[in-house]
Amino acid sequence: MRFFGNFMNDNLRIRIASEQDIPDIYRLIISGRPEGDLGDIETDHVPPGCYDAFRIIDSDNHQMLIVAELDGIIIGTMQLTYIHRLTGQGRADCVIESVRIDARYRNRGYGAKLMRWAIDTARSSSCRKIELTSDLRRHDAHRFYENLGFTFSHRGAKLWL
Repeated sequence: MRFFGNFMNDNLRIRIASEQDIPDIYRLIISGRPEGDLGDIETDHVPPGCYDAFRIIDSDNHQMLIVAELDGIIIGTMQLTYIHRLTGQGRADCVIESVRIDARYRNRGYGAKLMRWAIDTARSSSCRKIELTSDLRRHDAHRFYENLGFTFSHRGAKLWL
């Protein structure tokens, strides 16, 4: 299921993340959290567990941590996970999580290019569908995903442990 190719368009490069990218990815994830929703998240430095998580993701052929670089600066990230379900009758579903674009680069089409790359990658991997989740408070993000053709058809729930 792994896609190893890079994408380059208008100085935007989309590629699989490396361990050296973790501080930039972590910065994007923290900056994308809804205001007041940081809880016990460390903001001064990258917790060691993030590097552990990266190694697990990187070693799993059914997951990809992706970055989008503009002129050498990481401006976006996402995680793709391929899940095989019996309901898919052999075809995987692609789950997209943790989509972030640096606030300074939003509304310039980079997020759409990143998402279209993910859609094309899932399609070329013969995925049955793409699923994504988005915080209920992120109304602008919902409009963005709907403009790309996504339909909010289910309601999800979480149980924090």
